[in-house]
This record gives sequence, structure tokens and C-alpha cells, in this order.
Amino acid sequence: MPVNTDGKISEESEVQRQMAQTYAQDFSNKIEKIKKSYMGLSTNPVSPETAAEVEMGFQDLMGSGGTFGFHEITDYASLVLHVFQVVKLNKMPFNSRVLELMWQSIKYLEIIALQLKRGKVTIDDSNATLVKLKTFENDLVHYNSESEKKKILLVDDDPDILRLVEVVLKRSGFNVVTAKNGADALSYLQTDQPSMILLDVAMPGMNGFEVLSQLKAQPNLKSVPVMMLTARSQKEEIIKAIQMGAQNYMIKPFDSKELITRIKKIIGD
Repeated sequence: MPVNTDGKISEESEVQRQMAQTYAQDFSNKIEKIKKSYMGLSTNPVSPETAAEVEMGFQDLMGSGGTFGFHEITDYASLVLHVFQVVKLNKMPFNSRVLELMWQSIKYLEIIALQLKRGKVTIDDSNATLVKLKTFENDLVHYNSESEKKKILLVDDDPDILRLVEVVLKRSGFNVVTAKNGADALSYLQTDQPSMILLDVAMPGMNGFEVLSQLKAQPNLKSVPVMMLTARSQKEEIIKAIQMGAQNYMIKPFDSKELITRIKKIIGD
């Protein structure tokens, strides 16, 4: 740390040290806020709102870093924000690979937080996460491609049902994307097309029949198989679903093996 000719710590350096300490605590709080937003995104990756929350967290970091004189933080946040821009520009889904990069980007903030406590931030350009952030736009083929497993979009407003069915599907070898309402499902389907959709009927705002109607009205989506999931068992609703284009209909509570059997009958293993 710079000292005056009389051996005392310079006033400017002391101010910088105090600013770093003040910002270090604020920075840790910002990381926790971003982590919380990320958990929402990982649980519901089809929601534009949850993605926007994570993005705003990094925008906050970018602005505050410059305010406190830590331009390295501003530069790092800009790298992450560029990933968000590329995702939106290319209408990419937040699939498992993109989400993993986001998580690693958040974990790197913890390294920065430790550096802040010492009063100096140095971004390691050789770090694997930094390299991936910088090459993201050139590696879109990697991030766009998922495994060969067939993907199922599960739409249900009940979080317990979402978790239960997601586990059942993943254990049977399927990729699973979840949406908690019809609007989020339709938003996701503008950027990615699954092998099949499991769609709940009784949802607030937009029920399953309304979602199904919109799906069948879009040329690029009308051929995607849909299975309705509902606690209702009225014969007229089953007939209505089939007439509207649904391939099958499961009544809750249902047997997991029967569900998988029906899915495989429609789209294969």
C-alpha cells in the first residue's frame, strides 16, 4: 500500500481501502440476490421474468463496480450480460448447458468477493469460466445442442406435481423442461420445440384447453404431441381434448409406469 515520505499510509489509499470494505459487504448481498434469482430461473427456465431478474442482477453489478472504482467488476459483468444478449438475439432456450454457464459465472463472483475484502480485484482471463464467457457467441452450436434424449415440456401450476413428474420422466431417460403456467409454456415454445408436451387442464389465467388451442393454431407447433394431465374425469372433457388434437389424456392421480408407457407409445424411448 502506498505510503507518504514519513512512512504513513496515504490518505487516498485509506479512502480506497474503506470504499473497498464498504463495497465488499454490499457485493456479497448482491451475489446472494443473484443466486436467489438463478434458483428461480433453474426451476422455471421458460419464464422471461426469471431470466430478467438474473440479468438485472448483473446490470446492478456493472453499475456499482464502476461507481466504487472497480472497473474489473464492470468488465466481468459486461461479459455475462453479453451472453444474455446473445441468448435473446438467437431466441435460445435456457437449457442445461446455458444454465450451467450461468451458475459458473455466479460462482466466479465469490472469487471476486474474496478479492474485494483485500481491496484489489484481478480478473483471471485464463479461468475456464472467463474463457467460456468470451467464446460463448462462437460456440453457439455447443450450447444449442442437447443430448439425444427426447425432450418433454411439462406444464402444471402445482409445484409438487411438477417435481414429482419431472423426477419420473428423468428416471426414464427423458430431458425435461417445466413451466408453471400456460403463458410461460407458450413463451418457451417460441424458442424451442420439445418431442412432447404434458399439459395440465386446470390452471389459473390460461387453462390447458386454451393453451392447446393456441398450439394447434401455430403451423410450427401443431404437430407436437400433447397429453393432457388433470384431476378431472368428466367424459365430455376427455372427448373435448381429443377433438382439439390431444394424443392422450391422463387423470390424476396416475400410475407412473402407465404414464411412461403411454409417452413411449406416442414418441418412443
